[in-house]
Amino acid sequence: MNYLRAGGLLCLLLVSMAAVLPMGASAQPDAPDESVLLGEIDQIGHGAGDSIGETGSSGDLISSETVDEAPSEDQIPPEIVDDASSEGLTPSEAVEEMPMEDAPMEDAPMDGVPQVETPPTPDVSPGLESIESEMMTPAFDNDTLEEPEETNLTEVVREEELSTTDRIWREGVNPDTFTWTPQTFSGFFYDLDDDVGTETLTVNLRRSGSGYDRTIREGELKYETKAASINFEFDRWGEYKVIGFMAQKYFAGYVGTVREVVSRDISLLDEEELRQVLIDDDNEYTVDTGSVLPLKEGYEIRIKEIDLDGNKVWLALAKDGQELDSRVIDPRTLGSSTFKYEVDLRGEKLPLVMAHVSSIFRGVETSLVTIDGIFQISDRYTTVASGDTYGSMEVTSISGDVIEMTNDRSITLRAGRTVPVMGDVSFLVADAPELRFGPIVKRTGDYEIRGTIVDPVVGEFTWDSYNFEGFYYDIDEDVGTETLTARFSGDRINEGDLRYRTEPQSVEFDYAPWGSYNVIGFLAEKYFAGYNDDTVFTNRFSILNEEQLRRVLIDDDNSYTVRSGATFPLEEGYELRIREVDLDGNKVFLSIAKDGDVLDSRVVDPGRDVRTSTFTYDERIGGDRVPIIAINVVSVFRGREEDLATIEGIFQVSDRPRSVESRETYGRMEIDSVSDAGIEMSNDGSISLVRGRTIPIMENLKFRVSDSDKRLVVPIVEVRVVTKPMRIDIPEAVVGTPARFRVTSDGNPVIGAVVTINGDEVGTTDVDGIYVYSPTVAGNFEIEAKKVEYRDVKGVLVVSDIREERFLAITSPQEALKGESFVIKATIGVDMRPVEGADISFGDATIGTTDALGTVSYASDAVGAHTITASKAGYESGSRKIVILTPITVTGLDMPDTSRVGKKVEIRATAENRGPASDEIGVEMRINGTPEATATIALEPGETGSLTFEYKPQEPGLYTVEVRGVQRTLVVEEKSSTGLILGIFILLFAIGGGAYLYSTGRLNEVLERVKNR
Repeated sequence: MNYLRAGGLLCLLLVSMAAVLPMGASAQPDAPDESVLLGEIDQIGHGAGDSIGETGSSGDLISSETVDEAPSEDQIPPEIVDDASSEGLTPSEAVEEMPMEDAPMEDAPMDGVPQVETPPTPDVSPGLESIESEMMTPAFDNDTLEEPEETNLTEVVREEELSTTDRIWREGVNPDTFTWTPQTFSGFFYDLDDDVGTETLTVNLRRSGSGYDRTIREGELKYETKAASINFEFDRWGEYKVIGFMAQKYFAGYVGTVREVVSRDISLLDEEELRQVLIDDDNEYTVDTGSVLPLKEGYEIRIKEIDLDGNKVWLALAKDGQELDSRVIDPRTLGSSTFKYEVDLRGEKLPLVMAHVSSIFRGVETSLVTIDGIFQISDRYTTVASGDTYGSMEVTSISGDVIEMTNDRSITLRAGRTVPVMGDVSFLVADAPELRFGPIVKRTGDYEIRGTIVDPVVGEFTWDSYNFEGFYYDIDEDVGTETLTARFSGDRINEGDLRYRTEPQSVEFDYAPWGSYNVIGFLAEKYFAGYNDDTVFTNRFSILNEEQLRRVLIDDDNSYTVRSGATFPLEEGYELRIREVDLDGNKVFLSIAKDGDVLDSRVVDPGRDVRTSTFTYDERIGGDRVPIIAINVVSVFRGREEDLATIEGIFQVSDRPRSVESRETYGRMEIDSVSDAGIEMSNDGSISLVRGRTIPIMENLKFRVSDSDKRLVVPIVEVRVVTKPMRIDIPEAVVGTPARFRVTSDGNPVIGAVVTINGDEVGTTDVDGIYVYSPTVAGNFEIEAKKVEYRDVKGVLVVSDIREERFLAITSPQEALKGESFVIKATIGVDMRPVEGADISFGDATIGTTDALGTVSYASDAVGAHTITASKAGYESGSRKIVILTPITVTGLDMPDTSRVGKKVEIRATAENRGPASDEIGVEMRINGTPEATATIALEPGETGSLTFEYKPQEPGLYTVEVRGVQRTLVVEEKSSTGLILGIFILLFAIGGGAYLYSTGRLNEVLERVKNR
């Protein structure tokens, strides 16, 4: 009997193994067959001369004797390159940024390491030649080939190639002399279609002990920009000179422009001035007579009249409503069909505006003019002369087409600071003991970030956080998690050849005693990935195992003092409430509330143990309770009048998860796998690299392709800045008396806003939005408050000597709705005494005289910015800005979440008049930032209404629909064939039913019944 039982158990074990082994094999579909891999390596190593060294294509194993005989790209057998790439043996060079020929490697060669001579390469785009040559030599897995000494050589080569092309300079990785170019720093001007970038910034750093001196000495930061020729978008005009200057695109002259349009070359650099390029456009615009075509800086083209034969048109150019020039345009030749508005430039005629008329139509009821080329430069210019200073940089030379600058003072790279360099360009320095920094550009409004520009002839390239600023990167921790690898096949990327990977990495909390947590970049944004073993206040948890991600909303180590009974605002409607301090002043009773409802309460003991001093609010995720808010209390104070709690350390993640499930699609990409090790995606369908197109890849990540034969490719991320309004109230001040600035947003205090006085940072606002400043001298001072996600706000602090009280001050709201009554008050002195009899003007109109309280009430029906002025004999006039806003607000969008290509989508925008006066406004609908339709809506006070727009998408993908700041996302899918299949099924069913009735003889009976009804 025991034998039978043993036999049964053995059979059960064999059956279990037979079931499990195929599952293990299916779980590793990409694992290569070991025998095949070894066979391929053997073929690579011996197929072309029985020695890898003889082929010259190993990459990791190039002997010094065979380097000079390294074959060119055409000599490498194609099966070697294909085999290497197919098994993941990607050349190491492909994952780094492009080596720049104007940023040579200056690392000293290692002792005993032979110098490698690069084989000759064919001509490619400037800045891309070295990438193509690197791609000729595939690299193999070091562990497989087991050649440790030769591997060291490859590691040195890899580091040298990396070191010249990074966006971030890193201690121990990059050379002492380092150059940023338009290919490595997306802030510099670059024209993709013409493959033109003009700016470089070179720093020379000095070693100090085992690290680096953080001071850039005078003359050791060098900036150079050289004017280059690019084509007009309307290419029949030829070329013009352009130059990048301090990360802005400027017009440098009409050089290479068709003589029929501009009769002689004009160089602005010869005149030591630059003008911004405002419009360079070859889109078609059809304008009817009596209408205008708006340009930049208040200019507009007016269609005055078309002649009776319909052959000529009378055009005029106006600015701010005033006509400046007019002429008759005949579209028969290039010269006669180009309208030019010119200004005098030291005896030369400089065209500021050019417009090309392609056709004219004169009809019975409508007459039209088609304009297919517009070029406009600014009427305001920037002078650039030797000796001029911009921030820490001084112009040292203007010679021909080149401008050179060097730092005329030392620049200290302080840890954790943003260090101004020139114009809008600064250095962002890591808050770390080792030196790590990179250039950034201050941007306002919506903008885009680009990565390294790649020529598809390289075959394969990888973008990461070092060569693509759009990917998430924490400079303090030197952490970046995302990579995007493209394998190009001519002018397309085949299905599965665009691969995206991101993996969680550990970063420290800003409040260091908490330890660290895991973050992950996903689609170029930062997300919370979980807690790890180093997290102090909770257990290890991976949110990726739940197939979701959450945004990090707050990670802050600033110190805040909160009064008992007060609230401290958090994100997403949450707030911390200080309910009570115990009688001994040792503990504090805290609550977390959301939208006014208390969710959790706890007594916190701010002792030495951070575990007991940290208050966490948990949410159940899967089967675990996971903190989504953590707040550390460092001390409490019980006083006679007020009880206080000091908070130092706040961490909050969103309570709104983002799903990341396997097989989910994001634009052209599909998730292949999700685990606590990371997320992998690949393209579902091939991607054609169409000239001049911007190709959506996934959400706000896109590929832009140059409009040239090279079809250069660059990844871009479009950043849409959604900011909240902010205001600052600045009182009149007297020398030696504290002045309290209050910063608010929609009436709520803004905590932690950075306050600057005349450009110097002086402190941050407290929990009440207050910053206190004690002026030491009299005068006018520019005050500015800044905070991420808020619009910067400025004001003027007037500091007077207490003996001089002659300056009138005005108190009024910064904003008011149309028709809304508001109070204007005129005061004087630090105690703000009311001034009676002061004349108050609103714009150019006098609206009244102040009463005994120093006040005047007024309601304006003119939407826009206005100046309020108070004046009185014997006093200095005072003024203040106010903005009158439309009372109509778009409150929502009603539209489907998904649609199909070619199907008309109806988009309904709801609006409400929340003010006391009626108004009519123009409403614009934008699709992916491009205006698609406009309409007007008029509403009475308290009235609601709606507008309906229609849009027919032509391509599948993810579309962002926006109407006056309200956004919705539309997912557009390919056309469906379900209706056709259903119709065929119904037809077959009907035929089958008829056949059955006929075969049974009941068809006549059914027909007879139908007839008798």
